[in-house]
Amino acid sequence: MHIEKPRKFAKVYFILLFVIAITTVSSCDNTPRPDIVLVTLDTTRWDYLHSYGYGLRNSPNLDKLSAQPL
Repeated sequence: MHIEKPRKFAKVYFILLFVIAITTVSSCDNTPRPDIVLVTLDTTRWDYLHSYGYGLRNSPNLDKLSAQPL
């Protein structure tokens, strides 16, 4: 069951990057676009983040960021 969550997250991450790439390439006009910040962490495991179900609140700033709606 732990293997399924990273795969789902990877699929969502790939789809998000694909949509951003297509949107960026397809927009040729000079209309203002929203600011996008992509945060990547290579040393943090997903199963140790409170926003992904970990019991301890060890990442309060990431929890606040993930609680905000898009």
